Amino acid sequence: MASDLFKKVIDLTQLPSDEISQELEKLLESQGVSSDRVSLGQLRQALAQYIHEVFAQNEMVVKITDEAEFLDDPNITLSLVH
Repeated sequence: MASDLFKKVIDLTQLPSDEISQELEKLLESQGVSSDRVSLGQLRQALAQYIHEVFAQNEMVVKITDEAEFLDDPNITLSLVH
């Protein structure tokens, strides 16, 4: 069943299945989890980590500081993703 979940989530991402499968399997392996025995929560966590890493590599993740310029800019919207 976990294998079916893994495949279904890969399909739903609409990302290149070979690439995302390999990346998620690496992330899961680093957490000690097999893609054959992954839970939805573990898979969700691995996907979040993957997305964060991709954004960071493409410099799309901005570190928030205490500087007033960020707080006063109406074009910046902050949201918390957990």
